[in-house]
Amino acid sequence: PVTLRQYAIDLTPVTNAQYAEFLHRSRYQPRHPENFLKHWNGHTPPHGKEDHPVVYVGLEDARAYAAWAGKQLPTEEQWQFAAQGTSALKYPWGNVMEAHRCSGGDAGTTTSVTAFPDG
Repeated sequence: PVTLRQYAIDLTPVTNAQYAEFLHRSRYQPRHPENFLKHWNGHTPPHGKEDHPVVYVGLEDARAYAAWAGKQLPTEEQWQFAAQGTSALKYPWGNVMEAHRCSGGDAGTTTSVTAFPDG
């Protein structure tokens, strides 16, 4: 059993556009740049994917964004509770998989963070 204090969690993951704004305003530089945002063109997200979740960032990079935004990364327990709720659901919408509510990964890429509002 885990007891959680009251917390807030964003409705969607951080988008490429939000992360680009962070980079622009903070002038953040990753300590390990090898694969950092490797699909971007410099500090510019791929065209048409501004509202997709940011990927190719490390934990340190995610923490830097969260601190800049005045937030913090959720703990494993917070993340799980946000997805399962008080009923400990298997999926955020219930206990039966409904493919139209989420990305199955078959597109081979990310999708807009608002693509599955019922998911």
